Amino acid sequence: MKTLYFYIFVLNICIHSFCNGQNSSITLQIKGQDSIETAKIDSISYNKTFDNYIDLQTETNNLHKKLLKTGYLDAEWGGITKTSDTTFLSSFKLNQKYTELIIKYDNETLPLKIIEEISKNTTTTEFIIPINKTEKTLQFLTNYLVNQGNTFTNLYLTEIKKKKQKVFATLVSKIGVERKIDDIIIKGYTKFPNSFLKYNSKIKKGDVFNKNDVLKKSQAIDNLGFSKNIKPPEILFEKDSTKIYLYLEKKSANSFDGFLGFSNDSESNNLELNGYLNLNLINNLNFGERLNLIYKSDGNEQQRFQANLFLPYLFKSPIGIEAGLDIFKKDSSFLITEQRLKLNYLIDDKNNISLGYKSVSSDNLLDEPQPSLNIENYSSNFFGISFNHTKRQNNTLFPIKNNYNIEVEYGTRKTEDLKTNQIKGTINIEYIFKLNTRNNIFIKNSSATIFSDDLLFNELYRFGGINSIRGFEENSINASLFNVFSTEYRYILSNNIYIHTITDYSYFEDETNNISDNLTSFGFGLGLNTKTGLFRIIFANGKNSDTNFEFSNTKVHLSLNAKF
Repeated sequence: MKTLYFYIFVLNICIHSFCNGQNSSITLQIKGQDSIETAKIDSISYNKTFDNYIDLQTETNNLHKKLLKTGYLDAEWGGITKTSDTTFLSSFKLNQKYTELIIKYDNETLPLKIIEEISKNTTTTEFIIPINKTEKTLQFLTNYLVNQGNTFTNLYLTEIKKKKQKVFATLVSKIGVERKIDDIIIKGYTKFPNSFLKYNSKIKKGDVFNKNDVLKKSQAIDNLGFSKNIKPPEILFEKDSTKIYLYLEKKSANSFDGFLGFSNDSESNNLELNGYLNLNLINNLNFGERLNLIYKSDGNEQQRFQANLFLPYLFKSPIGIEAGLDIFKKDSSFLITEQRLKLNYLIDDKNNISLGYKSVSSDNLLDEPQPSLNIENYSSNFFGISFNHTKRQNNTLFPIKNNYNIEVEYGTRKTEDLKTNQIKGTINIEYIFKLNTRNNIFIKNSSATIFSDDLLFNELYRFGGINSIRGFEENSINASLFNVFSTEYRYILSNNIYIHTITDYSYFEDETNNISDNLTSFGFGLGLNTKTGLFRIIFANGKNSDTNFEFSNTKVHLSLNAKF
C-alpha cells in the first residue's frame, strides 16, 4: 500500500511539473546585421512574448511582411534559432530601402482627377506614391472602379523594376463584365409600394449595379416613416443576372396628437381650456397615402376643422396629388371655407416641389353691420408654388432633423364691389443642432405676409399657442405680417426623457387696425416617451412690449403624440 502511495505522489509531481512547463512563456529576439539595422527593426512594433512556438513563428512572418510594406523589398530572413529553453533568436538582413513607387497607368480606365486624389506628382501616364502607401492606393482605385459598376475588378502591378531608392511598375486592370440590376425582391413587407423604390430610394431595374450605391439608397426607406430595413440588402450574382434582396418591415406610422391648454381669463379670472386633436393616418392601404384630420378649439369660440389627403406616385410616376379642406369659424362674426388642390413632384426622399390652386370664401355672420370690425363677404382664388425639404433621423424623441418649407401664392379677392390682386408668402424653417449625445439646440422660424392694397379682418393670419409662440392662447393674435423665432435648449436625461428651455420672440403687424407689436415668451418644458406616445408638458409666460411678465399669465400646455 505504501508503494502505491509513493507512485501516486511521484505521478502528481510529474504532472505538476509538466503543467508548469506548458504554462511558461517563450521570448523572441530579433536582430539585424548591425546595431543600426536592429534599431530600425525595433522601431516596427512586434510582440516579443508568446505562449507557444507556433505563435512566435507567425509573428516573425508578420514582421517580414511589415518590412516589405515599409520599403525593405530585398529584406532577407535568416530563420529562427533556439538560444535557450525559453528564448529564440531571429535575424534579418534589411538591405536597400525603397521610398518611392512610380506607376504607369491607363488614363482611359482611371481619369487623371482620380489619380490626383492619391498623388501630388502625376501626369497623364504615370504617378508617384510613397512605397508604404501601395496597398492603400490599390484598394482606393479598386473601390473607384467598383463604384463605376465594375463589380469584379482586379488591379495588380507588373513589370516591376528597382533602381536606387525607387521602384517602377505598370498598373494592370482586369475589369469584369458590367453588371446591371435585373430584379429587386422584397422580403418581409411584400406589399411595400414599389413606386417608392423607383422614385424615392431610386433603386431601379436596369441601373448599373453598384454595391455601395445600393446600400446608401436603401437607407432612404427608413426615412419614409412607415417602413424600415431589418437588415442590409443582399446581392445574388447569377451567371446572367444580378438580383437584389431587400429585407423590410412595415412600421406603425399612424399618430394621434392632442393637447390641452390652461390659462386664466384676464377679465373674469376664470380658468380657460383650449386645445386640438390631430389624427394622421399613413399607409394603411399600402399605397404610401396620408390622411390628416385636425380639429381645434381655443376657448374663445374659435373653431377650426382641417382635412388633408395626399396620394403619392400616381400611375407609377413621380407626380402626387394633395387635396385639402379648411373650415374656420369665429364665434358669430365670420366663417371661412378654404379648398386646396396641389400637384406634387417628388424629387427624392427629402425634397418635393408643388403647384397648387386654392379657393377661399368667407361669410359675414354678424346680424348687424359693424364697420369698425372690417368684416365683409369675399371670395378668393390663388395659384401657388412651394418647395419642401424634410430630413428624418432615427430618434424617437426628435424624429425630424430639419425641415424647410417655402410657398408663394398669387391671386385675387372679390368683394361685392371690388376686385383686389394679392400676393401671399410663407416660410417655415426648423433645425436641430446636435452638440453632443445629450445636448441639442432647436431653432424654428415661421414667417407669413399678405401684400394687398386693402385687407379685411376676416382674411388675416391667426397665430399663437404651442405650435407658434408659446405663452399665448391658440390663434389669439391676428396679423397681416408676422415672424416667430423660437429656440429651445434641450438636455436629454435618458433615451425617453428630455427637458428644455423656451425662448420665443415675435414681431407682427395688423394693417386693418394699424397695430404692430413685439411679443416675447419664456418658459420650460419636459418630454417623456411612454408606451402610449410622446407626452409633453410646457409652462410658458408671454408678454407684449407694453406689459410686464406676470405669473398669473403663465400658460400650461399638455400634449400627447401617440403612435398606433
